[in-house]
Amino acid sequence: MYSGAFSSALTLSSGLFLSVLSGAAAALPELTPIPQQMCWTSGAECRLAVSEVRGVAADAALPANMPAVERLAKVLRTSLSPAPDGNLKLVLGTLPATVPDRTRGEAYALVVDRNGATITAETAHGVHHGLISLALLADPEEGIPCVTITDWPGQSMRGTYVPTVEQAETRFDQFVALKLNLLLLEDNRLYDLDDPEIRARFQRLAERCRANYIDFVPELQSLGWGHSVLEREPRAVEASLVQRMAFPVRDGRVYAPEPPLPPPLTIANASFQAGSDAWTLQTYYKSWNPSTADEAQVVACDDAAGGHALQLTLANKGTVRAWQELPVQANARYRITCRVKTRDVEGDGAYLEVYGINAQGAGALIGMNNVHVTGTTDWQESSVVIDTTGQLPARPGGALEAEDLAFRAGFERICIYVRLQDAVGTAWFDAIESVPMQRPNPLTNVVVTDRAQVKVEREDGGTVYEAGRDYTLEVPELRYPFASNVPLQVILTDNSRIQDGDTVLLTFNQATLDDVTCCPSEPLYDEFMRKSIANVVRTLNPNYLHIGHDEPRFFNRDQRCRDRNLSNAQLFADAIKRIYDSAKAANPDLRIMVWDDALNPYHNGPHLDTSEAAKLLPRDIIINVWWYDTNDMDVQLDQAVAYFMELGFATTGSPWFRIPNAWHWAELYEQHKHNPLALGIIYTSWGGVPDPWAALEFTAEHAWSFGTPKYTP
Repeated sequence: MYSGAFSSALTLSSGLFLSVLSGAAAALPELTPIPQQMCWTSGAECRLAVSEVRGVAADAALPANMPAVERLAKVLRTSLSPAPDGNLKLVLGTLPATVPDRTRGEAYALVVDRNGATITAETAHGVHHGLISLALLADPEEGIPCVTITDWPGQSMRGTYVPTVEQAETRFDQFVALKLNLLLLEDNRLYDLDDPEIRARFQRLAERCRANYIDFVPELQSLGWGHSVLEREPRAVEASLVQRMAFPVRDGRVYAPEPPLPPPLTIANASFQAGSDAWTLQTYYKSWNPSTADEAQVVACDDAAGGHALQLTLANKGTVRAWQELPVQANARYRITCRVKTRDVEGDGAYLEVYGINAQGAGALIGMNNVHVTGTTDWQESSVVIDTTGQLPARPGGALEAEDLAFRAGFERICIYVRLQDAVGTAWFDAIESVPMQRPNPLTNVVVTDRAQVKVEREDGGTVYEAGRDYTLEVPELRYPFASNVPLQVILTDNSRIQDGDTVLLTFNQATLDDVTCCPSEPLYDEFMRKSIANVVRTLNPNYLHIGHDEPRFFNRDQRCRDRNLSNAQLFADAIKRIYDSAKAANPDLRIMVWDDALNPYHNGPHLDTSEAAKLLPRDIIINVWWYDTNDMDVQLDQAVAYFMELGFATTGSPWFRIPNAWHWAELYEQHKHNPLALGIIYTSWGGVPDPWAALEFTAEHAWSFGTPKYTP
């Protein structure tokens, strides 16, 4: 696009001022991020008319087609064609010695005066940033402010996580304008690059990133959040080991009867026809207190099932709830439903949830609807499925052993809550019901691979029967999520030593509906990840690859892992090293990134007994430290980052939507900016909050020029 070379950094061609203001200097134009140094070129405000910009004279070493030039042309609504005598000059030259070495490659100098504009940088990346600033300054009607800028980023790495390619495409121009240089993309279609359309779309995004000097970092999320893997290879799931479960033998096969339906629950005054009888109404601001009639009452409601509904109202942000406790059968499953509608609800919203209560009176959340109703809505159903066995859903980061053991005996009672949580507005609830549900057959979702075995024993344990000689297996197809109710079939052979009427003991690995973590000891998982990594590297040619590994629930619990006799820390480190080796085989220069929480002794490491795992890893892995709350930041941010850097790992910090948290990350990495192991900040944008992007601009501002604009915590 450009031709010719230009050797003088700051000399300019002739042009025209739109205006010159005398007297005191006017306020400088606003840019985000704010430049490190900016002043009026002539000491007073003036503007260069768009009509006086006469083509681009670019250094011959610059790329032929720079998207930032096209961006500027679009803003100016004019054509910026190559011209040896053009007065938009793009120069590769030497910048002042005051520009820091660490980020010098992204620095630039921009001078706009009555003769035109010159951008000088030592790299094409720096020229790109200068063009972005010029486009942000320019206005097709008012022209370009005549300013002089010398600018560079404070942090070397300034990126953002994006959950889908659609969001990356939609927000890409914003990322460029904020001068980000890294885009971390997690999209499960990264596992499907064999599809030509999918491959082409990701290739376009990767090329667009490269053209705008943004490192495209694909995240092949694996292990902890293994849903993308398990959708494609469900046998890679970390299952539960079921040991020596007794089954009768009938009609030439192991007999696994369907569990009986539990009896229905009796929810008193479920449609509120008796007012608030049987329900406790409470409101929380600084403590729980009985609700006033303005906060909670039963009202006549023509479109309610029984002509009445529970009305919860908050004029000031708080929480109001109604609850009822009732007995349940052990080892049972129920669906609890209600109807809910809202008016002008702002905040967390209205929803239904259920707690289980054990014999000691301790409670645990066993069912919550993740859909919280906000705004103004008509009646809609809200429902949760609960299980009274005491097998709690696996939580991200695992569970403390004491918590798990406390509920293992199951629940004797449940407490049903309907709530308007951390909100203002009005919600109505109606028709609260329970529906008994069939529990899964005890032989459903059995994982069978070369490593995941089924063991069949005589009831007294004296004989271990042999597959092929005594029985054969009919293994149903395993699918994620693990909701199938088709059982494994154990069928006797003609010469079997097992007879009808016997009782046999089965040991097997079983997946449940909540299982989402991959098994680090399953070869099929290794093979799947190796092929996926090679495909991503070959197709997209990234400099970095993120492998996730955050928030594993449980592992080292099924037979495949237990057979290896490794500690949790050894097993977790080995899982990372296997993927690391696959990545290095695909490209020896590839840098691997991983989320820190399961490696972090201040975060999820103690819950999973994996705090020592980082000490076993290659030191060229980049550790992405994350913490989103504003509590415990001195430990979760400061000490965690120091811990990994003391071990020799390069690190990044990860804010989310909370401005105070983003500020602390910016402060911390400003303090470490001379440490080559403190790379910078990668913003995260997980869903689940009203605006997951709320702190992106703030984060980008302070990663570029810390402390401007001024912020007071």
